[in-house]
Amino acid sequence: MKTSRFRRPALAAAAAVALLLAVGGGVAWAQALSRQSTDVLLDLAEAGEASLDASEAEMAEAVAESRGLSDQTAAATRLVNRVAASSASTLADILVVQHDLDAMQLDEGSELDAARDAYLAHLDAWGVQLRSLDQLVPGHVEDIDFNNAEINATWTITEREFEKLDLTAGQRERVEAILTVE
Repeated sequence: MKTSRFRRPALAAAAAVALLLAVGGGVAWAQALSRQSTDVLLDLAEAGEASLDASEAEMAEAVAESRGLSDQTAAATRLVNRVAASSASTLADILVVQHDLDAMQLDEGSELDAARDAYLAHLDAWGVQLRSLDQLVPGHVEDIDFNNAEINATWTITEREFEKLDLTAGQRERVEAILTVE
């Protein structure tokens, strides 16, 4: 079947429009998947930080309470037990978060992949700290280092990587809340 000369441009135009719609739909689909992956990363970071914040608060409260007790031997034992329990619980929480972060399928080398890797390194540093707290013995409570250099450095890197992400307004608010250290 022959097509007239007038129908060829119309067919070409229709094909071009269909191609543009397909490409545009593919871009929109990719953006939607990226936004969803970003939300998952933010969900996991919020969970990890909530657990770490609760643990820090518990440990600080335990230290403050132990200073007020008259029997310092009993106070030190109680403090070490509370710190060990809190660190073990928090370590379990962050191991789950790390597992879920590792399971995320991201484009290698993407900004989202870099942000995830930075946060994983931060959680690794916390894991080392929490494991060391499990080894405390009464009388050495001063060994608790709430200002750990590696944790602080990995947090700085995490902040930088999260700030590079292409975020929606809602995601930007979530990142600001995550990165706000109280």
